[in-house]
Amino acid sequence: WPFLNPVDADAWGASDYYDIIKEPMDMTTYERKLYENQYSNEEELAEDIRLMFRNCYKYNPPNHLVHTLGQEFEEIF
Repeated sequence: WPFLNPVDADAWGASDYYDIIKEPMDMTTYERKLYENQYSNEEELAEDIRLMFRNCYKYNPPNHLVHTLGQEFEEIF
Protein backbone atom coordinates (compact mmCIF):
# COMPACT_ATOMS: atom_id res chain seq x y z
CA TRP A 1 0.00 0.00 0.00
CA PRO A 2 1.81 3.12 -1.19
CA PHE A 3 0.29 5.63 1.26
CA LEU A 4 0.80 3.75 4.51
CA ASN A 5 4.47 4.54 5.21
CA PRO A 6 6.97 7.20 4.17
CA VAL A 7 8.18 6.65 0.61
CA ASP A 8 11.17 4.33 0.48
CA ALA A 9 12.81 5.95 -2.52
CA ASP A 10 15.23 3.06 -3.06
CA ALA A 11 12.60 0.32 -2.82
CA TRP A 12 10.23 2.17 -5.18
CA GLY A 13 12.96 3.14 -7.63
CA ALA A 14 12.21 6.79 -6.99
CA SER A 15 15.62 8.23 -6.20
CA ASP A 16 14.47 11.77 -7.00
CA TYR A 17 11.33 11.62 -4.85
CA TYR A 18 12.67 13.78 -2.01
CA ASP A 19 14.16 16.25 -4.49
CA ILE A 20 10.70 16.80 -5.97
CA ILE A 21 8.51 16.35 -2.88
CA LYS A 22 9.62 18.80 -0.20
CA GLU A 23 6.87 18.05 2.34
CA PRO A 24 6.29 14.29 2.32
CA MET A 25 3.20 12.92 4.04
CA ASP A 26 1.87 9.41 4.59
CA MET A 27 -0.72 7.73 6.80
CA THR A 28 1.80 6.59 9.42
CA THR A 29 3.12 10.14 9.85
CA TYR A 30 -0.44 11.47 9.96
CA GLU A 31 -1.37 8.88 12.62
CA ARG A 32 1.69 9.73 14.73
CA LYS A 33 0.89 13.45 14.56
CA LEU A 34 -2.71 12.71 15.51
CA TYR A 35 -1.73 10.66 18.58
CA GLU A 36 0.84 13.28 19.59
CA ASN A 37 -1.86 15.98 19.45
CA GLN A 38 0.00 17.96 16.80
CA TYR A 39 -3.22 19.04 15.09
CA SER A 40 -5.01 22.08 16.51
CA ASN A 41 -8.20 21.42 14.56
CA GLU A 42 -9.82 19.20 11.95
CA GLU A 43 -8.72 21.47 9.10
CA GLU A 44 -5.02 20.92 9.90
CA LEU A 45 -5.63 17.19 9.95
CA ALA A 46 -7.46 17.29 6.61
CA GLU A 47 -4.71 19.46 5.10
CA ASP A 48 -2.11 16.76 5.77
CA ILE A 49 -4.30 14.21 4.00
CA ARG A 50 -4.72 16.58 1.06
CA LEU A 51 -0.93 17.12 1.06
CA MET A 52 -0.46 13.37 0.71
CA PHE A 53 -2.70 13.37 -2.38
CA ARG A 54 -1.04 16.45 -3.89
CA ASN A 55 2.35 14.80 -3.46
CA CYS A 56 1.04 11.66 -5.12
CA TYR A 57 -0.23 13.56 -8.15
CA LYS A 58 2.85 15.75 -8.39
CA TYR A 59 5.28 12.85 -8.46
CA ASN A 60 3.31 10.16 -10.30
CA PRO A 61 2.02 10.79 -13.84
CA PRO A 62 -1.70 10.23 -14.53
CA ASN A 63 -1.14 6.81 -16.11
CA HIS A 64 0.84 5.49 -13.11
CA LEU A 65 -0.79 2.95 -10.78
CA VAL A 66 0.04 5.00 -7.67
CA HIS A 67 -1.64 8.08 -9.20
CA THR A 68 -4.76 6.01 -9.89
CA LEU A 69 -4.73 4.56 -6.38
CA GLY A 70 -4.45 8.09 -5.01
CA GLN A 71 -7.53 9.15 -6.95
CA GLU A 72 -9.49 6.15 -5.67
CA PHE A 73 -8.36 6.76 -2.09
CA GLU A 74 -9.17 10.47 -2.33
CA GLU A 75 -12.72 9.68 -3.46
CA ILE A 76 -13.46 8.07 -0.09
CA PHE A 77 -11.80 10.92 1.80
